[in-house]
Amino acid sequence: MMPSIHQSLTSAWLRRGWLACLLWPISQIYLLLLFIHGWRYRHLEASKLPVPILVVGNVVVGGAGKTPVVMALLEHFQKQDLKVGVVSRGYGRTTTGVIEVSAMRSALEVGDEPLLVYKKYKMPVYVGEDRSAAVLILCAAHPDVKLVISDDGLQHHWNYDFSICVFDQRGLGNGWLLPAGPLRGPWPIIPRAHTFQWIAVAPSCPDLKGHTLERFLSDVAINGRGEQKKIADWQGHRVNALAGIANPSSFFEMLTQKGLSLDHTFSLPDHANLSDWQMPSLSKDLLCTEKDAVKLWDRFPQIWSVPLVCVLSPKMLQEIDREVHLKLSSNHGH
Repeated sequence: MMPSIHQSLTSAWLRRGWLACLLWPISQIYLLLLFIHGWRYRHLEASKLPVPILVVGNVVVGGAGKTPVVMALLEHFQKQDLKVGVVSRGYGRTTTGVIEVSAMRSALEVGDEPLLVYKKYKMPVYVGEDRSAAVLILCAAHPDVKLVISDDGLQHHWNYDFSICVFDQRGLGNGWLLPAGPLRGPWPIIPRAHTFQWIAVAPSCPDLKGHTLERFLSDVAINGRGEQKKIADWQGHRVNALAGIANPSSFFEMLTQKGLSLDHTFSLPDHANLSDWQMPSLSKDLLCTEKDAVKLWDRFPQIWSVPLVCVLSPKMLQEIDREVHLKLSSNHGH
């Protein structure tokens, strides 16, 4: 079977082979467009925002695991009783403008990842193309929020204070810009004045230095009825698996690494609309990712969701705590 265009590009982006070299001149045009775009916005005053902003982003196309990092940060700040809000573009949604995420909203309205974050943490979550506008509306509606985390947004012209750039095992790929390589923008990113930047990298990423980011599947799955089951209980039995993420095979590989034998696997596009998806007749349990579960449980509560656990470097968390609290103290002093 012939590889798809996406598969061909993904493979080409790992090395500087013939296809990447063929596309390299186009990447220089892309670089010029980025420069023009940045020059246009450099002269515009970005909106001043009422609270510190921490952006979790990446420079490589495809999912690098930003949302699990956002969720790990939310859990970290929850332990400190720091009131945090979240803004996101809401990829995959069919709506426009700034919208508050609530239990009454669907993934089609607000995006699967923002809906997952809201349902899991019950914190203020807003989606909007204009992140500054989303922050202003969030803070007006929730004046007790002290810090806003943005899921993506490194490439946008707006006033953020801190950033974490996330890398998975692909690292920088071949190090070239789109379409010759996987980079959305030049690397390294030069930190803006008065901002702090951290780099979080997977342990298997050899070409980058940064704070280690550990990711693994939870030992416990949960279904839409609220029932829990240990992953170990499926060992020795075949199961089915579904993933609508940037790299579905990574989820399937993590399941097999936990000792599970996969019968059927369903690879779906990232942020896929699953409202019309029909579950085939399966005699064995179906396991999926958390962000697929929020789109499927209304119709298929028997599906099991396996959370991805993200462990951030303690040193990075200490540095983030220090800088965030310094910023909060400075703002309070003014």
